[in-house]
Amino acid sequence: MDFYLDRDLPVPLIEQIKGQITYGIALGKLSAGTPLPSVRELAKRLKVASMTVARVYQELTLQGLLVTRPRLGTYVADISSLEDQNIYQFSREGLRQIVDNCLRQALIQGYTIQETRDVFLDVIKNHEIVETQPHLVLVGNFTRATQCYALEIERILADLNIKVFSTNLTDLQSNFPSYEGILKTAKLTITIPTRLQEVRELLGPDYSRLVAVAFHISKETRKRLSELPQSCRLGIVTTYSEFLQTMINEVASYALVNTPPICAVFGQDDVIREMMSKIDVLIYASGSEDLLRNLPANIEAIELLHEPVQQSVNRLRTFIIPSASPTVGFATPSISQDQDIFQETHRT
Repeated sequence: MDFYLDRDLPVPLIEQIKGQITYGIALGKLSAGTPLPSVRELAKRLKVASMTVARVYQELTLQGLLVTRPRLGTYVADISSLEDQNIYQFSREGLRQIVDNCLRQALIQGYTIQETRDVFLDVIKNHEIVETQPHLVLVGNFTRATQCYALEIERILADLNIKVFSTNLTDLQSNFPSYEGILKTAKLTITIPTRLQEVRELLGPDYSRLVAVAFHISKETRKRLSELPQSCRLGIVTTYSEFLQTMINEVASYALVNTPPICAVFGQDDVIREMMSKIDVLIYASGSEDLLRNLPANIEAIELLHEPVQQSVNRLRTFIIPSASPTVGFATPSISQDQDIFQETHRT
């Protein structure tokens, strides 16, 4: 993977580096086990201080996206591996304690073991009868985009008659109690690779298994970008500043225009206001939809919308269908195998 820095962008260099690595992992460009350049090598290549690269590597290691091996270097972490090999055992022990406590309470109140067993089985049977349509929970960054992802996952898994409920990470963190029921009864909880660590820490071992799926730019977005005339003037607005350089690279892969785009970060109102007077097409990241409220009528808007990679979603089947799953526990389908898919669509 090539790294780029644009010192004219309104984004700190450290954020540009961090954003490119994070985005590369999310889209499968940087697969599990991929070695990254050494701190000194990357710093020399990008002409920045070694401390800048070291800080990026350190922050991404703390987020669980990179791993440092002494005397060997820094590598992309395998987010498909178990964070803790004992996590499944811990969750089973927790469940055993819950059942044991219920039984002890029943015995204290005078019920026999047989009576307790009969009632317990009856309660399970009732839950099985009233069980609703099997479902998954998808946790993303933004409500509307995540809803689009959920519909696409439902389409890919249509033969399983599965429902995908969507939410964003901020709402899940703020209103977690309201999601407990749906999380505990879900077949899986799904998230994007860059949010895997945060969602994992939020859920712990007591809820449904957590998996991540890979994403690439949607077919419709690629089509619209490729149809833009070479003479048009582009404006690019990113929601997260660290992803601006990567967004520029992605747009350049499909939109073959003659002049460099004008770029800004959502919230830089003065820059964006001036941009609007100079462009023909606005390309904006999900989460920046508020820009459309004041968009001049003569400017075309294109959202850089992503979609889940079909092959990555299909790997969820082994987790959804018990008879097809060879393993148990909290596993995450690897996104490394989706790298070929991304590269193929990236070339089209």
